[in-house]
Amino acid sequence: MIRIYTPRLRGTPFGLSMYKQGEYVKPYLENLDEVVLGGFEAHYTPHRALVIEDLYMFFYVRRFFNLPPHHVEKCYVWCDSAIFQPSQPVLNIVGDFKRAGRASYITFIPSTSMDLKRLMELGLPYTEVIPRTFNASAAEMALELTSSRRKEYDFAFIGWKDDIDRKNIGMILELAYRHPDWSFLIISNDRRFEDLPNVEFLEFGKVNELTKFVKLALCKWLLYPSGFEGFGVPVLEAAAVKVPAVFTSVDWHYHIAVGIPVKAEEYKDYQKPWGTMRVYKPALKDLEEACQYALNLYGKPKYRWYCKMAYSTARKHHPLKVALKLAQLFL
Repeated sequence: MIRIYTPRLRGTPFGLSMYKQGEYVKPYLENLDEVVLGGFEAHYTPHRALVIEDLYMFFYVRRFFNLPPHHVEKCYVWCDSAIFQPSQPVLNIVGDFKRAGRASYITFIPSTSMDLKRLMELGLPYTEVIPRTFNASAAEMALELTSSRRKEYDFAFIGWKDDIDRKNIGMILELAYRHPDWSFLIISNDRRFEDLPNVEFLEFGKVNELTKFVKLALCKWLLYPSGFEGFGVPVLEAAAVKVPAVFTSVDWHYHIAVGIPVKAEEYKDYQKPWGTMRVYKPALKDLEEACQYALNLYGKPKYRWYCKMAYSTARKHHPLKVALKLAQLFL
């Protein structure tokens, strides 16, 4: 039996979590005996191939589920820019497989051309570029449901606040305090936003896909001042409903973000178990000015052009295109 398994539901390589039954993907996998859609019990079942979203998930799988290298024939790491900062853990784990005589076991799937370039520089095995995707059915339905509605929010933000605030959520909070006339949609775990009168707060992880895309479609801009990102899926999700972004001008945003970049040169290094994480931060004044400029653009030809280009970028990441490329790895 051929089994392909993706270790976690959210953001899985086939996007199966994003539309739970995987209806877009299955036609491309008809030659396979079975596709396991989730459930950690599958870690204990022999597979043909294990696809994991990033290197950190690989550490997680090995540590908590004791998945031995010989348990699968092939391991694909669908990587993004985050795993290359720093690159030493990547080199270390590849070295471990080489010493074990299993150098061909692990192959990297770059999600951007930037990732491909880095893989080539490091001399690591790679496939063609296969970008991340989004829930196309929910996005298209949201566009239909909101086509005749007025925008309800000036800015949206989607993201999890961690211990180092790598998404610079604190800066968004400061802007919300400074500008009570600006309206915000915040989908996060950061409950500091809950009681602000100009914020609609929704708890991260408890919003269904259609609701999320409908809310996004009712926003003028996505505000995404992230200082460290692997791919930046919320930027892609916003683009899928024709919402451009105000974003930090760092490398990992430029392959999908359409809108207004904000200079981010200041940074701070954080020590993590896997190495040093460098988090960039824009000046609050620069971010504030960019947001004001964005609001002034709303309704003008340039804003409509940003919306059109954002949607065009999202279409390049449609799950039908991504699923076909991923399925070809196993057929």
